[in-house]
Amino acid sequence: MSTTCLTQELQGKPVISVTNGAIIAKVLDVLVDPDALRVAAAITSKGSALKRQREIEVIPADEVQVWGQDAVLVVRPDVIVKGSELPGKERWLSVSGQVKGRDVIGGDGTRIGQLNDVVIDVNGQFVAYDLAQPFVYGDDPAQKMKQIPAETTSVLGQDVLIVEMARIQESRPVEDPLRHEEPLQVEDLMVEEDQPQAEVMTDTKESPLGSLDVPEQF
Repeated sequence: MSTTCLTQELQGKPVISVTNGAIIAKVLDVLVDPDALRVAAAITSKGSALKRQREIEVIPADEVQVWGQDAVLVVRPDVIVKGSELPGKERWLSVSGQVKGRDVIGGDGTRIGQLNDVVIDVNGQFVAYDLAQPFVYGDDPAQKMKQIPAETTSVLGQDVLIVEMARIQESRPVEDPLRHEEPLQVEDLMVEEDQPQAEVMTDTKESPLGSLDVPEQF
């Protein structure tokens, strides 16, 4: 069972209270805290002009027990609050509306790619950034990376994500030590013709029983 998931995978998933087993809402989007690099809240309602409800409703991350792949678990059934009631919400970012699609820039000013999503663990902590397209790092075109570890974050700003290139290099996959091993040559498996062959020892002594006549049917 995986312990991580993309935040987009949470969209449409039920929010369940472990107290009474009731589904109290469904996740529409996720808000993240760019300073703490973790989920800040789950949006359960984005408001509706027809229903005269323009304020979003959210579930604070502190109320969430588990951010699972198939469901979000909370303890109390009455955890949904108005977005305006949460302190610090001004700096939070909507994944689908503000994080997805922003550029990823290296500390040397090189554009690495474009963000697709954020990978989180069951506690809502950032694990990695998922890119829209893999990028090539290093001098080998075969070395591609689709996800950048969250530990490389320099700043998740208002417009772009800046990461430390040196830490990306440190997070490269461990190379298989057998990858560059010289292939075994056919010649290595062949016995040289000039090698002395083992002599077959024969016993020249005659058996005391003499020769036995073996019946033809055997």
